[in-house]
Amino acid sequence: MNRLVVLSAFAIGFIALVAVQWTVDPVARADTVRSREMIVVVADGAAVSQTELGADYADSFIALVAALQNDHLFTFITTDDPTNVLGPVGAADPEFKSFQNEFQTRLLSEDQQQGWSLADALAEGQIVLGEERAAPGSKMYVLTGGSPRTDFQQLSPRLLSLVNRFGDKGWLIEGVGLPGASPQSIEFLKSLSASSGGRVFELSISDGYQQLAEAILSQGAMGSLAQVGSREMKYNELLSSIISVAPGTREATLLIFKESPYGSLRLSNPSGFEVSAGDRTESSVVETAHVVVWRLVDPVPGNWKMDVRGVEGVVSAWEYSSNKYSLVLRSASPLPLDEPNILVGFVTEGGRTVALNGVRLFANITSPQGGTASYEMKDDGLEGDTVAGDGYFSATLPPLHAQGDYVAELEMVWLAYNHRISSESSFKAQAFPALEVKTLNVDEVRPGERTKVATVFVHVQGGPYPVPAQQLTTSLASPGEQEGMLELEPRRLFGDGPAWEYDVFFTASAPGHHTVAFFLSLEYAGSVYSHVSDSVVISAVAPSSLAVPQVEPSTVEPATTLAPIPAAAPFLRPQIRLGSDRSSFPWWVLAFPAVLLVGAVGAAVYLLTRTRPYGYIYNDRDEPLVDFTQLRQHPVWGVVFRGLVRGSQLSLPGLEKVSFHFKGDLVRLRSRGEHQTIRVNNQPLVGEATIHDRTWIGTSGKLYTFLLSPSAGLEGGIAD
Repeated sequence: MNRLVVLSAFAIGFIALVAVQWTVDPVARADTVRSREMIVVVADGAAVSQTELGADYADSFIALVAALQNDHLFTFITTDDPTNVLGPVGAADPEFKSFQNEFQTRLLSEDQQQGWSLADALAEGQIVLGEERAAPGSKMYVLTGGSPRTDFQQLSPRLLSLVNRFGDKGWLIEGVGLPGASPQSIEFLKSLSASSGGRVFELSISDGYQQLAEAILSQGAMGSLAQVGSREMKYNELLSSIISVAPGTREATLLIFKESPYGSLRLSNPSGFEVSAGDRTESSVVETAHVVVWRLVDPVPGNWKMDVRGVEGVVSAWEYSSNKYSLVLRSASPLPLDEPNILVGFVTEGGRTVALNGVRLFANITSPQGGTASYEMKDDGLEGDTVAGDGYFSATLPPLHAQGDYVAELEMVWLAYNHRISSESSFKAQAFPALEVKTLNVDEVRPGERTKVATVFVHVQGGPYPVPAQQLTTSLASPGEQEGMLELEPRRLFGDGPAWEYDVFFTASAPGHHTVAFFLSLEYAGSVYSHVSDSVVISAVAPSSLAVPQVEPSTVEPATTLAPIPAAAPFLRPQIRLGSDRSSFPWWVLAFPAVLLVGAVGAAVYLLTRTRPYGYIYNDRDEPLVDFTQLRQHPVWGVVFRGLVRGSQLSLPGLEKVSFHFKGDLVRLRSRGEHQTIRVNNQPLVGEATIHDRTWIGTSGKLYTFLLSPSAGLEGGIAD
């Protein structure tokens, strides 16, 4: 029984404690509720009533702001009765229109109480923002003009502390001047808004409403306005404009600002059907005296048509749209300095990658120094792009030399619709570990002898960077199957720890040329990184087989006296007599045929002794692509240029501008004219290079291997 009493008392105490906490600490409780951005409109009733069509301009202003920020809460306050607050109400709520009409009715009322002022209305607006715990970015629009009862010079100092509190909360004060507002009121609005980071907008059909719309879109990162048409019209004139809607448009908004409160607007879809007031399942329209807002949801792509009639004065039409596609940049940040890097971008819809037709994608890269360069990213399977048409766009960046943060703006353009979307991201570039190879005795290696041929240094911008031995590997390409043995010995300071300097020893099993490359693979700066060194060619030569002859001692014989050699008789040309005349034979008649015969024999010997093409080309999947011995050539050119094969004969992408020259056991690869970058064993092809067995050739994202004999499976593949 006592235990039951104790438990009951404890429960009652706990409930009381919770109730006290809920009552006493409403601020702490409100912090758990997610705040929302708000808009408070404070209107100087006297200034509105003193301005011609002032209530219409104010109503059009509210309609424009609500259309562009329909996810905000709105509150309306007038200076004639500031404590009688209208709202808050959501711009998308059904009752918003009734609040807007009530606000306009108050502005048109002639009951201007003398006990209130603009300062009281501003203070009431701050109270509303505080009570609603408005999120940073909330705004107070102050609408005024040439109010005769307001002393703006005395009002500014009184509001100084109020404005400072707005800045502390992250709220903005935006000034709105009615047409014909006095210079004193505009200066007051500028001083009021500048302290909180806001702006002042003077309402006018020519540019005032448009500047207000641009500012709202910019602050909300919703895009920018594109002008559809603008002119000064007469009542019987027609303004017709075309609005191009791109594929993937989620929502398109058309804004029309007109000087006259009258007129008609017709909007037709690409099929020619008019979007009417009775057909708003996919659209909505807000019409006021000076502002008309059409909102199209998931519009059909194509050219929409707008017609404006019956308007006197200035008319301007603007459009902005939001696209359901998003641009994503995928890069392994940070990127290494002083090396080419590949950027990859793609388009998503609802978080999924999509492939689009008829678009071009550009990457605008801004360096830490402020310079900007533009690169087109392509989805054509070339120059770093893996698969054509898979939705992934690629571009190869040249080596980056400046360390720091880079800004990357992706911009996608629909050429057929004159429409573009963009997104911005960033990546970092910094120095990564690199390899430096110093060669020794690479031209004097004897088969069977262990020879030190190089030293490999691992460094970051010249500073030593120790790595474990297993992170440094090698690739060896040798003629035939006689590769020999390649060894790396670390120079360690302590025990079995990492080293930044490695000695390279090579033992050749047979004479020939051996190509060596070194690979560094490790995790650095939070990403997996690989680096390949320049290739090194090691020549193994056979020892000389010429022996020095031994001189045998000889017995000295007595000198023998040689008889003098008689002088040779002079050579006499033979003479031929024919009859009684004496003449020489015409040898010149036989000279010309003899020269032709010798030339023909020499040409035949030259052509028949030229080396026929040999060898094979494989791709990076160990698939045979070219057999030079079976290559078909022109009957005449195949004889004249027997040892020459042009890259255009091979039908291999990237090798069209090179030629293969076969001479004995040497094969040379030569460049012809301008071509895409071609690398031979990771070295750029400049003019000519000698290729050997298992030499790899990289170009345009493709990797080929030259072999002297058919492959049974390539080993130690090399990637550029």
